[in-house]
Amino acid sequence: MPLRHPRLPRRRDPPTTQPPPSSTPDFKDSYRLCVVCVAGDERAVAVFSWSAETARWISETGAAALKVKPITAARLEVVTDE
Repeated sequence: MPLRHPRLPRRRDPPTTQPPPSSTPDFKDSYRLCVVCVAGDERAVAVFSWSAETARWISETGAAALKVKPITAARLEVVTDE
């Protein structure tokens, strides 16, 4: 049995269904996603834009598509009163 702090609520899994696309305004076509890769002294930048035709993020060259996995994260730090 996993340990759980007595004051913390039990974990709830996020909903598995997404709202229908028509229920919220979609501004993806006005965004650009830039992916910067650094390996040693070399840098590479790829810029992706939303393609409504393919419903995917496509690179400027059209050679690659970007797979996006939405996640929720937090960075925690333990602070002591010293």
